[in-house]
Amino acid sequence: SILLHWSGITVNDRLLLVNLETVSHLIFLTGCYSEDFGISCVRRNVARFIEERDGGIACDRENIYITNGATNGLQVQYTKKGQGSPTPTGVLVPVPSYTRFRLMVLEAGGVNVPYYLNEGHSWALDMTEMKRALKCAREHCSPKILYLINPGNPTGQVMSRKTMEGVIKFAAEEKLFLVADEVYQDQVFGDNCSFLSFKKVLFEMGSEYRDNVELVSLNSVSKAYLGECGFRCGYLETINIDPEAITQLRILITSSSFPSISGQIVLDILMKPPQPGEPSYEIFNKEKTFIMNTLARNSKLAVQTINALPGLRCNPIQASMFCYTRLELPSKALEQCKALDLYPGLFYCMQLLEETGIVLDPGTGFGENDGRDHIRYMNRPECFCCLEFQIYPKIVEALEAAEKFSKSLLAQRTPVTN
Repeated sequence: SILLHWSGITVNDRLLLVNLETVSHLIFLTGCYSEDFGISCVRRNVARFIEERDGGIACDRENIYITNGATNGLQVQYTKKGQGSPTPTGVLVPVPSYTRFRLMVLEAGGVNVPYYLNEGHSWALDMTEMKRALKCAREHCSPKILYLINPGNPTGQVMSRKTMEGVIKFAAEEKLFLVADEVYQDQVFGDNCSFLSFKKVLFEMGSEYRDNVELVSLNSVSKAYLGECGFRCGYLETINIDPEAITQLRILITSSSFPSISGQIVLDILMKPPQPGEPSYEIFNKEKTFIMNTLARNSKLAVQTINALPGLRCNPIQASMFCYTRLELPSKALEQCKALDLYPGLFYCMQLLEETGIVLDPGTGFGENDGRDHIRYMNRPECFCCLEFQIYPKIVEALEAAEKFSKSLLAQRTPVTN
């Protein structure tokens, strides 16, 4: 039924497969190679999705490239922009931020230029801090790329229009190439909070910016309510990219692995979900609503529980599925960290795993090395496949176990061992 919905074929039409484009999208061809930049009808539906999302701003499917997930799209963009420079290419990267992009930059011989988000203002992007980072970077590399994550990972904040306009003006003045990682755009649930794409803001700022600022934005089937990480499919859209650079981009994409047909089918469903009146709409809408409501509930519960504990502090979460939590360990625990040569965040996560079986991520995995210590909780819905959409108490149990452990450790009553 998913394939029939995806192909636009009704029950009465199934034997009338006269449209070759439709035939090419059926399941018995999933073993074939894709077109170089993605199946044409999927690219067309991505363009339609973007137009609807941005209130009618035009999107040309020729600017859409289907990739093996957003990570692959990020890698392609860095490789393209980092070529031909006599000095290492610098990439301004938020801290904390998505780990794998920073690793890609290092692997390609580039330089990560950290700019620190303002935790005291709900992880807001601070333009003064970004300017500081750029100035320092120019002493040892050639900064060309500004990487942004909106909504944030792992911080869960959503940028305001004012902040985004400031970033675009900054990029125009400094001739920086914007890479907007927007994979959590359909996962916003904060009060009085909504997602704006960088493309929409850029196009509403006037021709001075609309026609000149280079921008690539990314999305993926791995996040949002779909959460189909294993299908490894995403897309990138290019804006104002030089034709020669586009030629190089296409060569790079063509030389890499083609995105799978099955992944593109899932991407197409995300771009063109069931609509009111269609047979699958009711159950689709029920499941989507359940997932988003569960994310919002889990996030609020996690923040409430965490902030009631001594030594832990988490900002309200507006989007994504993480609680990025500040950690302050007592002196005895810090002595143990020093003896074991472990960052406090990693120490806490290892002890929690040993005591409770709960796995968390230490802040050092997100670029922190300035003395701040954090841990990351995940608030993903517990069940995506239950037909009755029952809410299981797993996150409640996990939070209760983490709460008991934290109270014991932070009260310095937990014996610490190797």
